[in-house]
Amino acid sequence: MNKEIEFDNDFATKLIKAQFSLTDIKLNFFKTIYFYMINSKFRIYKRLDYFLKDQLVNPPKELIDIAQGLIGKDHDETIINILKYVDNLLIYEHDVGEEWSTAVEILERKIDDCDGHNSLIFVLARLAGIPYWLIYSVIGDAGNGGHYYLLYWSTRYNKLVSIDATFYPSMVKVRDRPKFKQTKEKYGNMWFVFNDKIIFKPC
Repeated sequence: MNKEIEFDNDFATKLIKAQFSLTDIKLNFFKTIYFYMINSKFRIYKRLDYFLKDQLVNPPKELIDIAQGLIGKDHDETIINILKYVDNLLIYEHDVGEEWSTAVEILERKIDDCDGHNSLIFVLARLAGIPYWLIYSVIGDAGNGGHYYLLYWSTRYNKLVSIDATFYPSMVKVRDRPKFKQTKEKYGNMWFVFNDKIIFKPC
C-alpha cells in the first residue's frame, strides 16, 4: 500500500462530522477506545480499531492479490467490486454467540455472518487503496438486533452511503445509492463507528 496521509484526531473528528452533516443525521462524535467481545465462547475482547488494523499489517499475498484484482477506475467502482466479490464468495450463517473472524479465516471457511462479510469488505477495501477516512465500520441497531455494516464516503458524489453484504444487501453503483439515513426500520442507533485508525462514539 502507498503511504497514506495521517490526520490528527481533531481533524479526523471534524471530518466525520462533516461527512455526516450532509445526511439527515444530526450527531456529535467523540473519539474513544472500546474493547468489544469478539468471541463470546472464550470471552476474548479486542479493541475495535486494532481488530482491523492488525489484519492490515503484513497481510498474506493471497489477500493482497484479491484486493488488487478488484481495483476499479476509482474508489466508488472499487468498493462495489469488492462488495460483489464477497457477496458471491460467502454463504451467510448466523453465529452461535459472538465470534468475529479475521479476513484470512473467513476466506478459508467461506461462511460467516454480518461481521465476517462486512469486515472482509473493509479489509479488502483498505488493501485495494481506499483511504481510511473514506470507509468506516459500524456496529449498532438494525431491525430487531445488533448489526455490523459499513459506511463509505464518495468524494465524487459528495455523499455517505451504506455498504452492507448481509442485512440490506444492494449491488447498485455508488452513484445510484441513496444517502445514508438512520431509521428505526433499517439502521437504528449506532453504538460505535470505527476504522483501523480511530474509534468514534456517536451521541
